[in-house]
Amino acid sequence: MKYYRKRFQNLKHLILNKNIISAILKISLPVSFQNVFILIGFLSFVSITGLIGTLEQASTQAIISTLFISFLPCFGFGIAVQTLVGNNLGAGKILLAKIYGFETAKVATIYTIFLGFIFTIIPQYVLLIITNDQTIIQTAVPSLRVAGFAQVFYGIGVVLANGLQAAGRSFFVMKSEVITNLVIFVPLAYFLGVYLALGLTWAWMALPVYIILYSLVIYLKFNSVDWHTKIPLKSEKWT
Repeated sequence: MKYYRKRFQNLKHLILNKNIISAILKISLPVSFQNVFILIGFLSFVSITGLIGTLEQASTQAIISTLFISFLPCFGFGIAVQTLVGNNLGAGKILLAKIYGFETAKVATIYTIFLGFIFTIIPQYVLLIITNDQTIIQTAVPSLRVAGFAQVFYGIGVVLANGLQAAGRSFFVMKSEVITNLVIFVPLAYFLGVYLALGLTWAWMALPVYIILYSLVIYLKFNSVDWHTKIPLKSEKWT
């Protein structure tokens, strides 16, 4: 075995570089925790609507399922902008990287505006994709209109957030998510829907507040001077 290991050098490329591992963890861990916090936030929101009523909770789950028509393509735009921004930053084309970020955000926003129009005008037909229970549909219609308005701003938020992550600003993105989601969105939904007993639609009113604030914070950071400066990889000579 020693002979073959020495001859074919099977373990040659298994040496771990602490600098590289550190850079990977500094970028990937905040992204991982951000996704966990998003899940916790929306699970908490679903639980809050359950305090309003069982029918309201079922309607919320139908609305969230419907919103994936908007969310999933936005994730695709986000992956595209990560590649474009990352490649151009690596090539030293900082201005072009920012242009790609904003142009992709425009495309994503056009898509979300189109969907927002559909969600607002014919929400009952959109909900038929998820359920044929007319009681759930009638309960969900006003809230889906609110969600349809909110998701218009989601495209710019998720796209530019991916751009910031490509530039190494993943901790900032995670921090923005925690504040706007867990600190603002969830408590506000409980306050409006349960504490003030205003019902399901008012609980959903917390969603536009969350998405608009999140997208605004991300936009301001991406548009700032130092948006691209924190890539945690020390300069080394590689051959």
